[in-house]
Amino acid sequence: MRRRLERRILALLYILCALCPVACSTSLMPAVIDTEQEYVLARLQEDALVVLEDDDPLYERFDAHVLSDPYLYQLLTLFENTTEAFWATNTLPSFPQTVENRLVIVVNSPRAEVLHDVMVEDNGRRVPIERVLGLGRDGEVDLAHARRHFCPAMARLLWELVGLPPSDAPSGALYGTTGPSAALERGFQMAIETMHWENRPEELEAAHYEWCMLISQNAFRYRFEDGAPTANRRSYEEAVRTPGVSATFFYRLLQRANAAYPQRYMLWFTNYEDANVAQAKVLYALGRTPGCGDISAQHFIKAYVEAFPAEREMILSLAEEVFGQSPSAAATIPSGSR
Repeated sequence: MRRRLERRILALLYILCALCPVACSTSLMPAVIDTEQEYVLARLQEDALVVLEDDDPLYERFDAHVLSDPYLYQLLTLFENTTEAFWATNTLPSFPQTVENRLVIVVNSPRAEVLHDVMVEDNGRRVPIERVLGLGRDGEVDLAHARRHFCPAMARLLWELVGLPPSDAPSGALYGTTGPSAALERGFQMAIETMHWENRPEELEAAHYEWCMLISQNAFRYRFEDGAPTANRRSYEEAVRTPGVSATFFYRLLQRANAAYPQRYMLWFTNYEDANVAQAKVLYALGRTPGCGDISAQHFIKAYVEAFPAEREMILSLAEEVFGQSPSAAATIPSGSR
């Protein structure tokens, strides 16, 4: 997928344009982990994070036990396509080292999570990477655990990849209320998970299968008592602060978004496989939401309409269907917005 020489040329041209009008040293170029694999496996060894050789048998095992799931492999390609989109459009990424390299997966991290600002050892070189994916369990390699947690961890990584900071708010229950930004972030993660697990109920615990069903049915639009929905609908203001409602919004948007996009975005979207375009459009809009890290559903909807004006009516109708209509929601988005 990645043409390393072309990527290096693009990286150098970008640096020359961004930093100064004169030639610069090649030491300014991003450091690249050399691999023929589609991703990089790394293992914590004492105090170092060491890249595994391309012929390490763990790659074959990881492919067989984790990425044999088509949806998880699709998320891997979504990450890769997004890094390609940054370079194809000469867009400044928040994490240039992460974008330049293949996805780095730490197989024996303490827990499944996004790891920040790590130093990776690759054949005697030390390569800084801003964001990598930890999929270990208590410092051990557990591929069943990695398979189960690949989806939520990757959703968090994609959120950060487009420039959005992770929320500091505790996760809490899907039916509890939190800040609008935290609700949107967790809703995005849960929508990605629901689209995965709804077709694999045999691999889910009963509790997780239940929340997948509740998300698909927009049941979190109602207030909960004793962990179950009641007949009392939430107000719009409460709904946009409820992670489960945001999850339904993203879940339905990913199903309804079409594969078309404005011609002016050709360089960004041409990298994506057809199966990833809807997710790519959501990521594109998320990365362009106003308000920096303090975003809300309204911020996202405005960014989506501005990027994809042909889908304005669809997303406004969806927002009303899922959240309920805010008195000023539609009025803040001009019908001719582009």
